[in-house]
Amino acid sequence: MQPEADNSLSVEAVEKLLAPVMPALKGLGGSVKVNSVDSATGAVFLSYSGPEKLVYGIELTLMDSELINEVKFD
Repeated sequence: MQPEADNSLSVEAVEKLLAPVMPALKGLGGSVKVNSVDSATGAVFLSYSGPEKLVYGIELTLMDSELINEVKFD
């Protein structure tokens, strides 16, 4: 986890958490965009297109952060 992600939940912090998996996600035909975050509840709102099996990996990647309590796909 990035040190700055420890301080506050933001779109940029979520993008940094996703950065390590983006090449693999794109290589498998997926695309994800961080739409917004709710730092009060720890919810992250994403747009995703691609194979359904990749959704779980995205969720696991983000749920590793103690700031994120929920991942929602818009």
